[in-house]
Amino acid sequence: MKDDRTVLELAKKLFSRKLLVFVVGTALLLTGKVSETIWLYISMVYVGANVAQSVLNNIVLPIKKKLTVKEETKEEENVV
Repeated sequence: MKDDRTVLELAKKLFSRKLLVFVVGTALLLTGKVSETIWLYISMVYVGANVAQSVLNNIVLPIKKKLTVKEETKEEENVV
């Protein structure tokens, strides 16, 4: 069961929309359909989106989860 989740998570990462756009942008650059400047913009958005997602998943959501647990604990104490 754990292996299935790992494969599913890997597939999601490999076939994410951001990666797909980056790969298509790179292919268009190599075929001469887009300029280096456009490809640079695509790359910056791809990297920025990945950083933003990492910050959200690894910093913001855990803090939010801790705050929610503290609020629930306070509410339970007030009920008693």
